[in-house]
Amino acid sequence: MGNGKDASIPPKEGPGDLVRCFCCGIGLKDFNETDDPMEEHIKYASKCAYLETLFGAEELKRRLEVIRSVEPENIRQKQYMEFKSNQGNDFTTKPYRHPEMSSSEKRLVTFRNPNFHCVILPQRMADAGLFFTGESDLVRCFACDGGFRNWEVHDDPWREHCRWFPSCRFAREVKGDAFIEKVQKQTIGAGPRATNTDEVSMHQNDLMIDSGIERLRVTIVNDMGFSDDTFNTAIRQVKKNGTIPSIDDVIAFIENMQLQGTDSDGDTFNEDRVHDDPCTENQRLKNLLMCMRCKSKDANVLFLPCAHHWMCTDCSRGIETCPVCQQTIQTSVQTFIS
Repeated sequence: MGNGKDASIPPKEGPGDLVRCFCCGIGLKDFNETDDPMEEHIKYASKCAYLETLFGAEELKRRLEVIRSVEPENIRQKQYMEFKSNQGNDFTTKPYRHPEMSSSEKRLVTFRNPNFHCVILPQRMADAGLFFTGESDLVRCFACDGGFRNWEVHDDPWREHCRWFPSCRFAREVKGDAFIEKVQKQTIGAGPRATNTDEVSMHQNDLMIDSGIERLRVTIVNDMGFSDDTFNTAIRQVKKNGTIPSIDDVIAFIENMQLQGTDSDGDTFNEDRVHDDPCTENQRLKNLLMCMRCKSKDANVLFLPCAHHWMCTDCSRGIETCPVCQQTIQTSVQTFIS
């Protein structure tokens, strides 16, 4: 079960609903009707220069904290801390959030709805304290109000309930603290422990990463014209963030350096810098839209399916593969900036 997005990953089979930011280059796809594009942009590209200009550093930081506060894993951790702190105490005085749904029969009735589409049987949902909200496969617990959606065939309602909302009164009453603790330990320890075989695999992965970085160097330094110092600074910063460097990550960081006016010798750029002159700020943003090859005309050609937007019409003539990601160009679209 999950609500994740694929960030910065161009689709293999076609663009689908893939969109990109004109400034930082982040790619987002697999949207659903409840997603807010601005929130998704902030969540996956909080360093974007456009967002910093739009909101300011402090407001952008505040919005990111709000978004992260409702992330499922953060909620689970807070719930688990509450569960641990209340062990040995009387939790039965905690009021039910939807007492009118305390009966399993009443919860079961809510699933007799033509809008309910789910691979999990309604009886299993109702037994786990869940009732149907009327939307797709979204259900909620009558006791803790915890919500669940995007069910998969192998999901167990009780295990999911105890995993994401361990402090729920009803879950503790029915399944007991020992079961909840077991589920939590399995969740926390889901990652494999390192072994000698893992260390060999990690070493091989490091070699693959180094090889990939050299390919990035060719694209960014030779093809796009950035300096070696700028490229090395960007790679160091992306690695510090704990991610494997990708073409979009490196370009996004270089753009941020350009926007902030930081030279390539600095390891970081000043995230709190405030641009008092709107004309200067506007010129910096326009510079980010220049063609990567001639650096004199606006980039006005969008390559598909990768959605990179880095070249002008003249420089893009005769090109069959994207110079940024090396994907085959199926079609190109001319863009206009007012």
